[in-house]
Amino acid sequence: MTTRSKIQSPDRGGASSGADRLHCIRVVLLLLGASCLIAASAAATPIQRDITVDGDTSEWKTAPDLTTNPGQFATDATTYPPDLDVPQATGRDLATFAYSWNSSELFLWVQRAGSASNKTYWWFYLDIGDDGQMGSGDVLLLVTWQGNNGGLTRTIYSYTPVRGGLGDPLACPATGVNSVDDSWCPVAGVADGYDLPGGKVEIKTLSNQVGGLPNGLEMETSIPWTELGGTGPVSVQFHISSSNGQNIPTQLDDNMDGPAGSGLSFVDLEVSKVASKAFAYGNSTFTYTIDIVNSNPDNDATNVAVTDVLPGDLAFQSSSASQGSYNDATGLWTIGTVAANGGSASLTITVLVDDIASSTTATNTATATGHDEPDEDPSDDFAAVDVDLLPGADLSVAKTAAVVSDGYTVSGNDKAIPGARILYTVTITNSSASTAAESVVVTDVVPASTSYVASSIKIDGGAQGDSTGDGDDSDYDVTTSGAITSGLGDVGPGSTVVVTFEILVD
Repeated sequence: MTTRSKIQSPDRGGASSGADRLHCIRVVLLLLGASCLIAASAAATPIQRDITVDGDTSEWKTAPDLTTNPGQFATDATTYPPDLDVPQATGRDLATFAYSWNSSELFLWVQRAGSASNKTYWWFYLDIGDDGQMGSGDVLLLVTWQGNNGGLTRTIYSYTPVRGGLGDPLACPATGVNSVDDSWCPVAGVADGYDLPGGKVEIKTLSNQVGGLPNGLEMETSIPWTELGGTGPVSVQFHISSSNGQNIPTQLDDNMDGPAGSGLSFVDLEVSKVASKAFAYGNSTFTYTIDIVNSNPDNDATNVAVTDVLPGDLAFQSSSASQGSYNDATGLWTIGTVAANGGSASLTITVLVDDIASSTTATNTATATGHDEPDEDPSDDFAAVDVDLLPGADLSVAKTAAVVSDGYTVSGNDKAIPGARILYTVTITNSSASTAAESVVVTDVVPASTSYVASSIKIDGGAQGDSTGDGDDSDYDVTTSGAITSGLGDVGPGSTVVVTFEILVD
């Protein structure tokens, strides 16, 4: 879980509709006029990758190429040629933008249309409120690049919105809706051609970097998450501009949307798992319980799935999910949406231990393998639990009957007349050399036309052994249906328990 404190203005009224428009138009820019519904489904989950800012941008293009991954990059003026901004010098003509991140930094990559040696100012408007508005708590990163070398300087500003607490829309507002001046909005909902109207207040200067390529076309840079109000990743939307000086918005030359969708919106999924037993015997059952929680306070996790493939020596018996369904053949638990701010789902799987011959350990891992949004802390997206598996007990049951000499019949005869008593002897043996049989219960149904002789039951051996042989019926359940249930407790390795009782022939 990542701790963060969002920096944002106290009131961002009307933010929801602005964010929705931005989501749609950004995707449309990339997909050449596709509808918002179709485009949203085409976006791919952004890919996290460690980037070394050193002027070698090959890390961005290692397969899969982050600069062409849907949802992670934006191309200027794809849908509305020519570029909606006033024509500018080649060295300041934006072409493509992409991003990546790790636990400590947000990485930014930009490509321009042509090479030039002039100094270019790259402005990254970082909407860390993730609401489609640049407010007084949002961050403006200026990266200055002299195009004929790789050297970069970085300055952080706080943005000063024209609309105060409302914030300024990250893309052109619709005519007459939350607009400061509709006259400079070429296309509603598009950042291309739209100079954000606010100003800036300098906060600090970061250390210089070497992030420009010798060819003068590409540049990479970074900003620590701590400068965006978090100890780790925070959600952010983007607007990218270039200029020929440090005065905004008057010197801005080119503008473009951020990546498709709403930018980089994190979730924080945490998977935990427990087993009902620390050890289990062959031919016995136990349960696994898997829980998943989304601790991100703002963003729902969508299309969530957890993979839990049972290890060998365990056979699936049943499952029960609070949400979604589990496929035991594939091990995939399809969940759906896990709500923000502590939303959760739970799955219980009942398994049967195989009839194993030797001791082993079953390690079972549950992993969050599906979700549309990136996870700000993937280190807790999986959980494993060990259960020691032991060979099961090897029980056998033998039973004999003998007529009791009682004046009616002679002991040892194989026939009994009414009024005679029959002695039954049930022998339970555990042949295992190492495993006890736990909580053994023996049930014996009294035959028809006979009845149990009160106080005749005796147990020799076992945890419930009747050492005095007093035939105390209170220790055992003699049911009205004629079934005698004897609780023997544990029968140890190599142990034998003998249960005797008598019946009377009606």
